[in-house]
Formats: sequence, structure tokens, C-alpha cells
Amino acid sequence: MSIDPAMPFEQASIIGCAVATGGGVVLNVAKVQPGESIVVFGCGGVGLNAIQVAALAGATRIIGVDIQTDKLELAQKFGATDVIDSTKVDAVEAIQKLTESEGVDHAFVMVGVPQVTQTALQILGQSGTVYLVGGMSPGAEVHLHPSPGDSLLLPFQQGIRGTWLGSSNFYHDIPMYVDLYLQGRLNLDDLVSQTISIDDIDKAYEELERGGIARSVITFPAQS
Repeated sequence: MSIDPAMPFEQASIIGCAVATGGGVVLNVAKVQPGESIVVFGCGGVGLNAIQVAALAGATRIIGVDIQTDKLELAQKFGATDVIDSTKVDAVEAIQKLTESEGVDHAFVMVGVPQVTQTALQILGQSGTVYLVGGMSPGAEVHLHPSPGDSLLLPFQQGIRGTWLGSSNFYHDIPMYVDLYLQGRLNLDDLVSQTISIDDIDKAYEELERGGIARSVITFPAQS
């Protein structure tokens, strides 16, 4: 597989995971359609790509949920129509208000926290689906209540689905994302928060945990 040589190295290096996973779950798994609504729980590198690819796909209500203000600001930059700081408001109530109690068509859980998945299940619209993207710890549990009296899963035909790397076909998808970037339609520049040397990797992990950055790219000296 080859890509356009005009593609910058730093931007190309993040396509293989953050872009392919976030964009792939929108295009390949959920198959988001124009006019649909989505919510993304977790606005890190993967979540930001789900947001911007959903915008490319024509979603008209794109809600980003996070606990860090810096990431919510990035979510708006990448195309979120609304953002919710779940440390300040009840996410379920806020999303129901934004959607006029209709819920959303697609809920993407980018963080491996069972409680967030439980929240996502509460804001689905009719025929809506929750997509589990972030990995959970061994032994983590999500509780479903399929009885029509306890849940809308059956009468509203709602669902929950696991995904892996956005069900990506790398031979097709990576050149597509490269083309979209070179056409100015996919924002990869703002995903590269900084370039660092391998010696600074511990500091980069600390900054990633604090929030405020999307991705750090490690560069190596050119070999003579």
C-alpha cells in the first residue's frame, strides 16, 4: 500500500490508529447518514476523529461529552455542534434537552468506563445503537435490562455493539484519509499537538493524562 508522497510525515503517522478507529466506527460500523444525530463520550484523539468524520458524513447534531474543558474546546474545533462537561451537568438530562427527548441515533463510547456505557444506553433514540470503542479493564461489567418494562432496548429496537479499529480496510481507508487531508477536508494538523523526541515520552504521557493535547508525535533523527 502506498500513499501520496505529498502527505506530511507527522500527520500521516496518526492515521493508523486515532483516525482509522474514530473515523472508521462512524463510516464502517455505524454508517452514519446525513441528518442523523450522534454523541461522542470522550473527546481525545479517537473521539475527535469520530466527531469530524461524522460532520463529513452529514450528521446534523454532534454532541461531545468530556470532563476536561480543553478537550471540549477541541471538540468544537473539530465540528461538534454541542459540548457537555459531565462534571458540571447531568449528561443524560443535557442530551435529552438538546434532542428534545428524542435521544440520538448513535452513541460512541471512547472511554473504557462501564458507567459511561450505562449513560450512553439512556440517551438512545428509537433504533439507536451504542458503540463500544474504548477498551475496558478485565472483569468490567455493563448491565442491561432487556425487559420491556425496564428498558427501551426491545420495543425501541435499540442495540449495543463492540468494535475494533473501526472495522477498517487499511488498503482503502488510509489512502482515503490522506486524500481528504490533502483536499483540506480532514483536520489532522490540530491533532498533532507537539512533536517530541523519544527522550520526552514520559512527559508526553503526563500531558496526555492531564488533557489539553490530542496527540504527541515522536520524531527520530534522520539516518545518515
